[in-house]
Amino acid sequence: MLNLAFVFDDAVRALAGYANRLTVAPLPATVYLMQIDGINHYQYALDHYLTLELDTPFLQNSSLGTPYQKWAHFTNEDFSLLLFAVHNLLRYTSRLVHESELVALREDEQFSEMKRVSNAYTMPICEIRFRGKAIGLTVHPDQRLSITAVRTEPITRAVRRPLVPGPCWGVSRSSFPRRSTNSFARPA
Repeated sequence: MLNLAFVFDDAVRALAGYANRLTVAPLPATVYLMQIDGINHYQYALDHYLTLELDTPFLQNSSLGTPYQKWAHFTNEDFSLLLFAVHNLLRYTSRLVHESELVALREDEQFSEMKRVSNAYTMPICEIRFRGKAIGLTVHPDQRLSITAVRTEPITRAVRRPLVPGPCWGVSRSSFPRRSTNSFARPA
């Protein structure tokens, strides 16, 4: 549902093939703990309130409103905790991959593969951190549910031009005019 298999696979591949390149020795253990945390939060989010029926006694007569409003509140809260765990898992796995596999790719001058692997993490991290994207399930007030997976493919068309270009554009750089490589150059 969340499209997180690549995170687990990348961690295994990074450790299996490139563990000798790590500069931070406890990083694999940290990633492992983040994986466990993500799995536990996922299970909790699926089991805690999501599967309750609205006529469950403790949903009745709530200060949060109707049974649906109370159920929606706690379901969204559970998935917010999952989002926090997923964000941390993405961040730490990204660091593990950057400090192991990407070092080897840089040495082998496989720059396009470096970009692809790096962007698989940068895009979802930026969407969560800077755009407030909710990964997982969201309950809406109008009795709708939305499920959002981690997106790993870039958007290839410009939706709108950002005011300040940066690492989290969310659109392909080819959609924008080229800038001077001189950081002190004034725009034309």
